[in-house]
Amino acid sequence: ETVGYRVRQESRVSPRSRIICVTEGMLLRQLQNDPLLEGVAGICFDEFHERSTDGDLCLTLCRKAQMQALPHLRLLVMSATLGDNLVGELSSLLGECPTLISDGRGFPVK
Repeated sequence: ETVGYRVRQESRVSPRSRIICVTEGMLLRQLQNDPLLEGVAGICFDEFHERSTDGDLCLTLCRKAQMQALPHLRLLVMSATLGDNLVGELSSLLGECPTLISDGRGFPVK
C-alpha cells in the first residue's frame, strides 16, 4: 500500500501511498494539472539516458517549479550510462548539484 503506480488507464494508488511510480506522460499530465505538485516531496528520473521529449520537458518543468515556488522539491536524475557531457549539463541545469558516480562492472552477454 505504501508503493503505488499510475499508467494510462490504470492506477494502483491509495491514500497511504508514499511512493508513486508514473510514466513520463503521466508526470507531464500531473504537471499540467498541478504545476506546484501538491504533496510531492521528490521526483526521481530513472534511466535518463533514454532521452525523450516528455522526459526532458518534465525535468525542465520540475526544475522551473523548484526554482520559482518549491525550493524543498528534491530532483534526482539517474542513469547507468550518462556520458560526461550530459552529466555536466544536468549538473548546471540543476544548479550545480552534487554528482555521484558509482563505477560498476560490465558482464559479457552470452
